[in-house]
Amino acid sequence: MFESVRRSLQTTPMTIADICPTSEVSKLIQANSHPSEPTISDDTPPPIGHGELVLVVDDEIAIREITKTTLETHGYRVITANDGIEAIALYAEHKQEIAIVLLDMMMPLLDSETIIKTLYRLDPQVQITIVSGLATHRAVANMTNKCVKAFVAKPFTATELLKLLSNSCVSNR
Repeated sequence: MFESVRRSLQTTPMTIADICPTSEVSKLIQANSHPSEPTISDDTPPPIGHGELVLVVDDEIAIREITKTTLETHGYRVITANDGIEAIALYAEHKQEIAIVLLDMMMPLLDSETIIKTLYRLDPQVQITIVSGLATHRAVANMTNKCVKAFVAKPFTATELLKLLSNSCVSNR
């Protein structure tokens, strides 16, 4: 079942190097994928985490749970929030432990830009990856906070997510 879910989550992540006004931008993913073209199987196992804590913020329960299961299966610890208020509260409580925040761009109660600014005020070292099925590169480009490290379009594959996290967590060590 996991494999069928993984196969259904295919897309093209984009870089946002032009978004962040700092040279601190690290390891952003850029991939070109066309669903109509056959993909070449890579036998390399996806990278695994080393117990890093990831805060997954998404209002869609299915996305939160699939992401949580994927990350936990591959060596990460995960806490989840279903809105911006909960995300800010959880980050404040666990900010010393959280390695990265995966934040859906379209959130109820608080917009993602407000969430990002609030998290940044709590911790200027916060590492955020924007995740969205609706946002355009242009919309993400309006977020000029240096804590936003990458943008990943939904749906994404488990391998793409794991590579992104592996690169982000390695650069934060």
